Amino acid sequence: MRNPPLRYRQTPRELESRLEDLEQAGALKPALARLVLAAAAATQGRPQTVRSVLKLVLRRGAPVDQVREAILQSYLFVGYPRVINALAALREISGVDGGALPVDLRAAADLPDTWEANGQALCRRIYGSRYEKLLATMVVLSSDLPRWMVLEGYGKVLSRPLLDSHTRELVAVGSLVPLRVPEQLRAHSRGALHVGARPEEVKLTLRVAALVCPGELPQAELVLERVLGEAEI
Repeated sequence: MRNPPLRYRQTPRELESRLEDLEQAGALKPALARLVLAAAAATQGRPQTVRSVLKLVLRRGAPVDQVREAILQSYLFVGYPRVINALAALREISGVDGGALPVDLRAAADLPDTWEANGQALCRRIYGSRYEKLLATMVVLSSDLPRWMVLEGYGKVLSRPLLDSHTRELVAVGSLVPLRVPEQLRAHSRGALHVGARPEEVKLTLRVAALVCPGELPQAELVLERVLGEAEI
């Protein structure tokens, strides 16, 4: 029987010290480490954790708009409820709104006719030679799933311009660590490598994310070890 996950019990000072140690390790840029940690906290979902992490990353210089974007993309993995809660905490802590009224439901940056092309291009980069197999796997689960995944996931969300694909894939990896979804973690760890991340960056991403879910680190590291051991990454 699997041991129960370790609870998040770090004080804010302990959390900052451990994040600083990982930032100084050199494999992952500090600015990126902060986005990874924010996204991991959002998907972990514990309100106290979310607030502690957001206060920390903002105090250490993470731009509010980038933190918001890192959290926002995580709705693809954990859904709207936890992302809305994390964004509400971000707004309260930062004092910065995410937009202005009246709401523009047809923003020029979100033209659906670009989602297909952008989504296919990015999804092919991330999955490489496994792209066609991925679609075949998804369609037998639901005929809608491939379209939603490519158009909404990779086109509408992950192709947004504020963060580059290298950053987004590492943030995605961090988002998945608390969720106990090894197949998806494996796919996005591999995807991060496909868009230019170094193995050392992915390894440190796992360690940063695990600051909010330490019990998940051994399994996450095993997943990455298997990815790095594949004959064809």
